[in-house]
Amino acid sequence: MHVRAVPPEAAATPTESVSGPEVLMGMAVAALGIVLLWRSIGQPAVDYDALMYHLPLLAEWFQHHTFTVLAQFDVAAVAPGEDVSTTWQVLTGRFPFTWEALRLLFVLPFGEAFAAAVPNLAAWVLLGLAVYRLSVTLGAQRVHGLAAAALLLTVPLIVWHMSSQPVELPLASLFLAGLYLFADYARTRAAVSLALALATTGMLLGVKTSAAAYVACLVAYGIGSVWLVPPANGGEGRRLAPAAGSN
Repeated sequence: MHVRAVPPEAAATPTESVSGPEVLMGMAVAALGIVLLWRSIGQPAVDYDALMYHLPLLAEWFQHHTFTVLAQFDVAAVAPGEDVSTTWQVLTGRFPFTWEALRLLFVLPFGEAFAAAVPNLAAWVLLGLAVYRLSVTLGAQRVHGLAAAALLLTVPLIVWHMSSQPVELPLASLFLAGLYLFADYARTRAAVSLALALATTGMLLGVKTSAAAYVACLVAYGIGSVWLVPPANGGEGRRLAPAAGSN
């Protein structure tokens, strides 16, 4: 399939009137968001990762008033001769844990972890916005981009993550948000898009140890998009869309 550069003015703009399907999908997603907010507060996390790793880490930080290391990752606490991977322990124990630090902000005011999953709602919203904006940037109609975002946000696995502590949801949200921001910078050369893209990449790197691979892909995409999609019309960028009559 061939691609061609399409000026931004040829795509849907925010000034266009909102259609009925867009209103219905927006109301449905907003209603689901309210339910998920209540669920993230009222339903305790019972998954293995939350009970064995994520929540204990928050408790340690709260009780010691500093970013301490969990006992299972503390190399100094390992008995002599014990068969452990010291390198992996040091890497895991000293990892930035940016998303856990964000969750800590919802623990400090209350002294309890009942609201620790609330940041997942921000990740959920960010995931939907990233998919929607990416779809429109790549040439989809606005209603189709909204439909794609709404379908993704209602996937049962995504909904389950709203009341749990694993970081796969923020990992996906930050990765897709980074893709959109780099694509937007390549198209517009807006400094704010580049700044947000770099901030998102830094946050993504600290979500979990395996995020380094996603960051490498994101940076490669950002460099490639800037090189392949030069700005046009005095700074106005171009987007890639299927050429008419291509197969």
